[in-house]
Amino acid sequence: MAPINKGDVLTQLSLVTYDGKVFDSSEHKDSNLLLIFFRDATCPFCNMHLKELLDDYEFFRSNHLEIVTFFASTSEEIQKYAGKMSVPFYIVPDPELEFYKMFDVRQSKMGLWKTLCKPIAVIKAMFSGFFNLKSMTKAPIIPSDFLISKGGIVDIVHHSDNYADHLSISEIKHWLSKQHT
Repeated sequence: MAPINKGDVLTQLSLVTYDGKVFDSSEHKDSNLLLIFFRDATCPFCNMHLKELLDDYEFFRSNHLEIVTFFASTSEEIQKYAGKMSVPFYIVPDPELEFYKMFDVRQSKMGLWKTLCKPIAVIKAMFSGFFNLKSMTKAPIIPSDFLISKGGIVDIVHHSDNYADHLSISEIKHWLSKQHT
Protein backbone atom coordinates (compact mmCIF):
# COMPACT_ATOMS: atom_id res chain seq x y z
CA MET A 1 0.00 0.00 0.00
CA ALA A 2 1.26 3.49 -0.87
CA PRO A 3 1.92 5.89 2.00
CA ILE A 4 -0.71 8.51 2.89
CA ASN A 5 0.26 11.92 1.51
CA LYS A 6 -1.08 15.45 1.58
CA GLY A 7 -4.03 15.71 -0.80
CA ASP A 8 -5.02 12.05 -0.53
CA VAL A 9 -8.59 11.17 0.40
CA LEU A 10 -8.82 9.14 3.58
CA THR A 11 -10.31 5.74 2.97
CA GLN A 12 -13.05 4.35 5.17
CA LEU A 13 -11.72 3.66 8.66
CA SER A 14 -13.56 1.52 11.17
CA LEU A 15 -11.71 1.27 14.47
CA VAL A 16 -12.33 -0.21 17.90
CA THR A 17 -10.82 1.59 20.88
CA TYR A 18 -9.13 0.04 23.90
CA ASP A 19 -12.36 0.48 25.88
CA GLY A 20 -14.71 -0.90 23.20
CA LYS A 21 -15.94 2.33 21.55
CA VAL A 22 -16.23 2.27 17.76
CA PHE A 23 -14.96 5.01 15.46
CA ASP A 24 -16.33 4.92 11.91
CA SER A 25 -14.95 7.67 9.67
CA SER A 26 -18.12 7.67 7.55
CA GLU A 27 -20.02 9.00 10.59
CA HIS A 28 -17.64 11.97 10.91
CA LYS A 29 -17.57 13.40 7.38
CA ASP A 30 -18.68 16.82 8.69
CA SER A 31 -15.79 16.98 11.15
CA ASN A 32 -12.11 17.64 10.79
CA LEU A 33 -9.96 14.80 11.98
CA LEU A 34 -6.66 14.57 13.83
CA LEU A 35 -4.96 11.18 13.70
CA ILE A 36 -2.01 10.76 16.04
CA PHE A 37 0.26 7.74 16.01
CA PHE A 38 2.03 7.57 19.35
CA ARG A 39 4.76 5.13 20.27
CA ASP A 40 3.53 2.80 22.99
CA ALA A 41 1.34 3.47 26.02
CA THR A 42 4.35 3.68 28.37
CA CYS A 43 5.98 6.54 26.40
CA PRO A 44 6.21 9.61 28.67
CA PHE A 45 6.40 12.04 25.74
CA CYS A 46 3.28 10.50 24.22
CA ASN A 47 1.36 10.71 27.48
CA MET A 48 2.46 14.32 27.95
CA HIS A 49 1.04 15.17 24.51
CA LEU A 50 -2.13 13.20 25.26
CA LYS A 51 -2.56 15.34 28.40
CA GLU A 52 -2.11 18.53 26.34
CA LEU A 53 -4.84 17.36 23.95
CA LEU A 54 -7.08 16.57 26.90
CA ASP A 55 -6.50 20.04 28.38
CA ASP A 56 -7.70 21.67 25.13
CA TYR A 57 -10.34 19.10 24.25
CA GLU A 58 -13.34 21.43 24.70
CA PHE A 59 -11.82 23.87 22.22
CA PHE A 60 -11.22 21.09 19.71
CA ARG A 61 -14.70 19.65 20.16
CA SER A 62 -16.37 23.05 19.76
CA ASN A 63 -14.40 23.51 16.52
CA HIS A 64 -15.51 20.16 15.11
CA LEU A 65 -12.23 18.30 15.44
CA GLU A 66 -12.42 14.58 16.12
CA ILE A 67 -9.27 13.16 17.69
CA VAL A 68 -8.22 9.57 17.08
CA THR A 69 -5.00 8.36 18.67
CA PHE A 70 -3.16 5.10 18.16
CA PHE A 71 -0.76 3.32 20.47
CA ALA A 72 1.47 0.40 19.48
CA SER A 73 0.17 -1.37 22.59
CA THR A 74 -2.49 -3.76 23.75
CA SER A 75 -5.75 -2.57 25.31
CA GLU A 76 -4.44 -3.68 28.70
CA GLU A 77 -1.26 -1.61 28.36
CA ILE A 78 -3.26 1.42 27.30
CA GLN A 79 -5.59 1.02 30.28
CA LYS A 80 -2.63 0.78 32.65
CA TYR A 81 -0.86 3.90 31.36
CA ALA A 82 -2.60 6.32 28.96
CA GLY A 83 -6.07 5.09 29.89
CA LYS A 84 -5.69 6.44 33.42
CA MET A 85 -6.45 9.91 32.04
CA SER A 86 -10.00 8.96 30.96
CA VAL A 87 -9.79 10.87 27.69
CA PRO A 88 -13.08 11.56 25.86
CA PHE A 89 -11.61 10.95 22.42
CA TYR A 90 -10.62 7.72 20.69
CA ILE A 91 -7.56 5.65 21.67
CA VAL A 92 -6.97 2.68 19.38
CA PRO A 93 -4.68 -0.22 20.31
CA ASP A 94 -2.53 -1.42 17.41
CA PRO A 95 0.12 -3.80 18.80
CA GLU A 96 0.54 -5.44 15.37
CA LEU A 97 1.14 -2.01 13.76
CA GLU A 98 -1.51 -2.59 11.08
CA PHE A 99 -2.53 1.08 10.91
CA TYR A 100 1.03 2.28 11.51
CA LYS A 101 2.04 0.50 8.30
CA MET A 102 -1.00 1.85 6.45
CA PHE A 103 0.00 5.41 7.36
CA ASP A 104 3.74 4.86 6.83
CA VAL A 105 4.64 5.55 10.46
CA ARG A 106 8.37 5.03 10.69
CA GLN A 107 10.77 3.41 13.09
CA SER A 108 14.29 4.61 13.74
CA LYS A 109 16.80 3.90 16.47
CA MET A 110 18.14 7.40 15.82
CA GLY A 111 14.84 8.73 17.18
CA LEU A 112 15.92 7.91 20.73
CA TRP A 113 19.26 9.66 20.28
CA LYS A 114 17.64 12.70 18.71
CA THR A 115 15.25 12.84 21.66
CA LEU A 116 18.07 12.60 24.17
CA CYS A 117 19.70 15.59 22.43
CA LYS A 118 16.73 17.68 23.57
CA PRO A 119 17.49 18.08 27.28
CA ILE A 120 14.53 20.35 28.01
CA ALA A 121 12.07 17.78 26.60
CA VAL A 122 13.78 14.99 28.54
CA ILE A 123 13.70 16.96 31.81
CA LYS A 124 10.01 17.78 31.29
CA ALA A 125 9.31 14.08 30.74
CA MET A 126 11.25 13.12 33.86
CA PHE A 127 9.11 15.42 36.02
CA SER A 128 5.81 14.92 34.18
CA GLY A 129 4.48 12.08 36.29
CA PHE A 130 4.58 9.85 33.21
CA PHE A 131 8.27 8.99 33.27
CA ASN A 132 9.37 5.35 33.21
CA LEU A 133 12.08 3.47 31.39
CA LYS A 134 9.82 0.78 29.88
CA SER A 135 9.24 2.68 26.67
CA MET A 136 12.98 2.79 25.96
CA THR A 137 12.93 -0.98 25.47
CA LYS A 138 10.01 -0.89 23.02
CA ALA A 139 10.07 -0.59 19.22
CA PRO A 140 11.67 2.69 18.09
CA ILE A 141 8.48 4.08 16.58
CA ILE A 142 8.64 7.73 15.59
CA PRO A 143 5.31 9.57 16.13
CA SER A 144 3.27 10.84 13.20
CA ASP A 145 0.32 13.22 13.02
CA PHE A 146 -2.27 13.72 10.27
CA LEU A 147 -4.76 16.59 9.99
CA ILE A 148 -7.66 15.72 7.73
CA SER A 149 -10.23 18.28 6.64
CA LYS A 150 -13.97 17.75 6.28
CA GLY A 151 -14.61 15.40 3.40
CA GLY A 152 -11.58 13.27 4.24
CA ILE A 153 -8.84 15.25 2.46
CA VAL A 154 -5.42 14.77 4.09
CA ASP A 155 -4.16 18.31 4.62
CA ILE A 156 -1.11 17.98 6.89
CA VAL A 157 1.23 15.01 7.28
CA HIS A 158 3.80 15.35 10.07
CA HIS A 159 6.35 12.53 10.44
CA SER A 160 8.54 13.29 13.44
CA ASP A 161 12.24 12.54 13.75
CA ASN A 162 12.29 12.00 17.52
CA TYR A 163 10.07 10.62 20.28
CA ALA A 164 9.00 14.01 21.67
CA ASP A 165 7.93 15.73 18.44
CA HIS A 166 4.27 16.20 17.48
CA LEU A 167 2.26 18.95 15.91
CA SER A 168 1.93 21.50 18.68
CA ILE A 169 -1.42 22.50 20.12
CA SER A 170 -0.93 25.98 18.61
CA GLU A 171 -0.25 24.47 15.16
CA ILE A 172 -3.43 22.40 15.41
CA LYS A 173 -5.45 25.45 16.52
CA HIS A 174 -3.98 27.54 13.68
CA TRP A 175 -4.94 24.87 11.15
CA LEU A 176 -8.45 24.70 12.61
CA SER A 177 -8.84 28.48 12.33
CA LYS A 178 -8.11 28.22 8.59
CA GLN A 179 -10.81 25.55 8.19
CA HIS A 180 -13.53 28.06 9.08
CA THR A 181 -12.57 30.55 6.38
